[in-house]
Amino acid sequence: MTLKNIRTKFSKIDYFKLGERMLATLLLVAPFRVLADLPSVSCGQLNGISCNSSGSGLSDLIISIINIALGLAFLIAVAVLIYGGFLYIFDAGNEKSSAKGKKTIINAIIGLVIIILSYVIVSVISRTVSNVGSGSPA
Repeated sequence: MTLKNIRTKFSKIDYFKLGERMLATLLLVAPFRVLADLPSVSCGQLNGISCNSSGSGLSDLIISIINIALGLAFLIAVAVLIYGGFLYIFDAGNEKSSAKGKKTIINAIIGLVIIILSYVIVSVISRTVSNVGSGSPA
């Protein structure tokens, strides 16, 4: 491989898109890195919080999984919103890319609203199911 071939290959790389992809990857991976560094907390370390769970059955497990999935979806939607902002800001002179940025931002906001409403619906249903199971009025 000659120096001319190497220069030709590097001249074909779109460094702006490469930077966008690296930033998107960093934004998606960073929260997991932070969560991995959190220390584990035992029941004795929780001051003033009762460690006895009223129900540790299947319904609590399902609700926990749904909440984790909604949290991850929220992080992804925020990352897409930031990406759309970058597209809109950096390609303001180019009408086609600017329109793509606007569309990405609008879709990300719609996604965030859907995720927030999903969380509210899951919370209301889980409270209703736990109140019906305990016999107390809703």
